[in-house]
Amino acid sequence: FDIPLLVETGQAVSFDLVVAVAAPAALRLARAMDRGLSRRQAEARLAVQATDAQRAAVADLILDGSGTPAALEAQVDELLVPRLAAPPAAPPPGVAG
Repeated sequence: FDIPLLVETGQAVSFDLVVAVAAPAALRLARAMDRGLSRRQAEARLAVQATDAQRAAVADLILDGSGTPAALEAQVDELLVPRLAAPPAAPPPGVAG
């Protein structure tokens, strides 16, 4: 799932694995403006989002989003490829699979 307000809405506890992407605030601001928001709109949007510390507190893993999209994609691949290749875990004893 991709949930932009996962931390803000308290949904992190609903997932077995939470992965966050971190980037410096100035870069997040610039990226929001690159997507068409004015500086004021971008700053307002960032101001109501969870802090880096709040995201880190619920994340099992934090990816570095300060580089290129390709660099982030490589991190995602490094995380997911082994998990997708692994055989599914057996259900606990007494639980039907």
